[in-house]
Formats: sequence, structure tokens, C-alpha cells
Amino acid sequence: QHLNIWQNGVIIYDTPVSTGRPGWETPQGVFYINSFVALQDMEGGGPKGSPEYYLQPDVPWIMYFDDNGDAIHGVYWHNHFGVAATSHGCVGVPVSVAKWIWD
Repeated sequence: QHLNIWQNGVIIYDTPVSTGRPGWETPQGVFYINSFVALQDMEGGGPKGSPEYYLQPDVPWIMYFDDNGDAIHGVYWHNHFGVAATSHGCVGVPVSVAKWIWD
């Protein structure tokens, strides 16, 4: 439950994160950010009304790293970083960390 950020072969930042829970695992590997969105409502997980459906308004500092909707983004609705895998595949970080990565 950690994200390492590398620059020129050196880890420059290490932060606890919240990743995908069982059945919604976050892909593992080396990724590059392919799009940036400063603020966005995020929804998915299943059809509206299903137990897996979510709608999270005003998610900040979103950095998509694949074409499946997986992203690193700020999380303001919990503080379970490094403790619990709670997402639908995204990598949730504290909002201040998401801003630092974004910058």
C-alpha cells in the first residue's frame, strides 16, 4: 500500500496509498501519466443502484495512468492510506500529496 515516485532512477517520494480492494485490484507495474484532470466527479463500479456503484463528487488532482479509468487522485473522504484497500482500482492519496504529484 505504497506509491513510489521515481525520477532519473531515484525514488523521490514514497507515500502510503489506498488501492483497489479484492475484485477491483489496482494494476501493478510501471506506468506513466497519460492525462490530467484538475477536478472531476468520478463514478462507476457498476450500474446505478447496484452495491458496487459509486459517485464521488469533486475528486481533485486526477492523473490517469491507463485507459481503463485507473488513476492516482486526491482522496478527502477517508484517511485509510497504507492500511486498507478500499478503491475500485484507483490509487488514492491524501489531497496534498496528489497536488504535489500533479505539480
